[in-house]
Amino acid sequence: MSQAQAVPADWAQEFHQRLARSTIPGLDGIRALAVMLVIASHFGFESVNGAFGVLVFFVLSGFLITWLMLKEVDRTGTVSLRNFYKRRMLRIFPAFYAFWFLAVGITLVRDHPIHWGQAISSFFYVSNYYMALVPTGSALFGHTWSLSIEEQFYMLWPFLLLLGYRHLPRLARILAVAVLVVWIHRTLCHLVYGVRLEYIYRAFDTRMDHLAVGRLLAVLLKIGTLDGFARWVTTAQLVPGHNAAVVVRRAATARIDDVHIRHRLCDRASARRHSPDPGDLVRGHRHLAHG
Repeated sequence: MSQAQAVPADWAQEFHQRLARSTIPGLDGIRALAVMLVIASHFGFESVNGAFGVLVFFVLSGFLITWLMLKEVDRTGTVSLRNFYKRRMLRIFPAFYAFWFLAVGITLVRDHPIHWGQAISSFFYVSNYYMALVPTGSALFGHTWSLSIEEQFYMLWPFLLLLGYRHLPRLARILAVAVLVVWIHRTLCHLVYGVRLEYIYRAFDTRMDHLAVGRLLAVLLKIGTLDGFARWVTTAQLVPGHNAAVVVRRAATARIDDVHIRHRLCDRASARRHSPDPGDLVRGHRHLAHG
């Protein structure tokens, strides 16, 4: 079955119109959840997987940056590197360098030691490799490793996209191979070469597959390869989110005489002259659930 036969044209058109909007609220929600996972982990909740939140953030970043650039290609026929880096600098540099100088200044005024290797590496967005190679217990700039990975991604990906945006199916194949290569590379580093886990966790070459997955998703959505899957995800009865929505909708619209049901339970209990049987309560809850 062809893609055109599998997905109705009107659905595909509306789907891509939604993706073409300036913001995609669903992705903002996922990003907020990822940030909350990281924050909860840093607050000491050991059961919360903050590393998964970072992974999700990388995938989203790869997707959103690629999607924005593909939209720019639709509008202008190319990607302006000048405008891209201008937007990135205005978005990241003011807040980051304000934090950097404030953190260093306060630390010096309070006469506390500064791990200058970590501070300088974070200033130039290479702290991920510094912390991967040099053991340090300093937490002042410890969180900047993920920002360094993002900046390294920004330095490379726009040039690669410019080389491949005219042949998106081929670019998708290249990205899929890149993901597989990084998986193999990371596995060899861990199992064969005994590379420190700190390096595997923080280095760009061992984490770039997460960004590549996001880039691949953007390209596949752009060429329509994932339209059938997207339609199934948003309409299938077996999707947990859909089932939850159905349950909430039924609970909100069901007309249940709760008082009447409680009286029935009490009548049964009185007739049997004993305390309420748990079985009756279970049956009563089932009645409430099914309306």
